[in-house]
Amino acid sequence: MRILLEDDQLDTRQLYSLMFRLEGHATTLAESGEAAIQAAAEQAFDVILMDAEMHGMNGFTAIKRIRALPQGEKVPIILFTAYSHTEAETHAAGADLLVRKPILLRDLLEKIKQVRQ
Repeated sequence: MRILLEDDQLDTRQLYSLMFRLEGHATTLAESGEAAIQAAAEQAFDVILMDAEMHGMNGFTAIKRIRALPQGEKVPIILFTAYSHTEAETHAAGADLLVRKPILLRDLLEKIKQVRQ
């Protein structure tokens, strides 16, 4: 599976990237909303994990911009957050699912499986 993981925290990107690689998944990392939009414009992903709160452009805005891309319309996007955002906010932004951090890899993989069905 090809995963785009956007998070402004380096340790979060490194940890989940390592775990995904150990499970055999290819992971592209983005440190900002702008970088995630650029990556989504340049290649196709099976799922995008987008941090909600970050410096600069937040995840909600980045998701809306990714959804406007030709290939961004159908890719499953999971809003990945440690904050108290709601399901309504998540869906209004165009994300398919809200997942709270921290989350165990097996639980995150199960959530990814859910949105890809």
